[in-house]
Amino acid sequence: MLLEGLYSFINKTENDGSISYTIELNENHDIFKGHFPGSPILPGVCSLQILKACCEDYLTKPLQYVSISSCKYINTVDPTVNKIISFNFTLTPNDNQFQLVATGIMGDAKFIKLKAVLVAE
Repeated sequence: MLLEGLYSFINKTENDGSISYTIELNENHDIFKGHFPGSPILPGVCSLQILKACCEDYLTKPLQYVSISSCKYINTVDPTVNKIISFNFTLTPNDNQFQLVATGIMGDAKFIKLKAVLVAE
């Protein structure tokens, strides 16, 4: 897997249906050598994959994005500056699908807002 070693889970909490995962990025991962050399930025698609991995860990089942109704990248994530990021989200079940509403946070700033539908594989 291309993302192996890119991140690790640090903490997971749940409060009133809201789930939060704290993630540590590996600033030395090969992906940052190409995106971009000398000025690393976490690729947006990697943010989506890490968030999906959080949902899979929480539900303990493999998932797949079915649709993304809204995805807004607000800030770039430089792993040399913001090595620790978090995802706060809710998952609302609907048959075999899950409505996902999520926000990615680095420090005090949001870097992504997402509304999507995931399905169990």
